[in-house]
Amino acid sequence: MSIVKALGGLCCALVLVAAVYAFQRPFREYPSVEYGYMQLPPDWKVFEQSMKLVFPDRPIVEIPNTDPIFHTIFDLDDRFQIVGAEHLMEGSKNGGKVPHWRGIYDDKGRIMVAITFNSDVGDSWEWAGDPRYPQKFSEMGIRLGVNYIIYAMTR
Repeated sequence: MSIVKALGGLCCALVLVAAVYAFQRPFREYPSVEYGYMQLPPDWKVFEQSMKLVFPDRPIVEIPNTDPIFHTIFDLDDRFQIVGAEHLMEGSKNGGKVPHWRGIYDDKGRIMVAITFNSDVGDSWEWAGDPRYPQKFSEMGIRLGVNYIIYAMTR
């Protein structure tokens, strides 16, 4: 790993933690009004600890297949792992082959935080126009993104 990549990853983690500390009070007080919804590709341990600061009384749970977020525009019953561009040859990052869609819900049963785990939705968007990146990953990532955006705008 290059020093630039390592520093980039560290900076992203620090920005996430700083944002969580800065916004933990507003998130708790107005989770579905002020900030509504966010989707983040987490460093799981840092992210989970940060979310416990923001929502100490709300668990992170698996999003069921029947949740409206997977059926807002596209029906996404057959979701699969989206492999990041760096890990196409091995098929996964660090052996994580089982994708998870997790979330934090508000009191009305709406997702406030959507979490993709063992799946690289960001790469599916970033590499969508590159012929070396598999189209099936970009298509799934774009469909997820569209559903997430429409879900957030209509809840």
